[in-house]
Amino acid sequence: MLADALEVTSGKYPEVAVTRAVRHTVDVAVALTAASRSAQLVVVGHPGPVSEALLHRAGCPVAVVPA
Repeated sequence: MLADALEVTSGKYPEVAVTRAVRHTVDVAVALTAASRSAQLVVVGHPGPVSEALLHRAGCPVAVVPA
């Protein structure tokens, strides 16, 4: 489902680079915080512990976009 959504969005905005990464056995907040160090924006789908951690630790702006 995520891959389909990213494909549609990437088609609309081809100049925006989107990177997908799958991490297993790693805390979500830790993985996203690490990925944010080389990102220009992190988008998360709902408020909660992960988005809260990112808002405090991310290396780039964070957008919390409720579904």
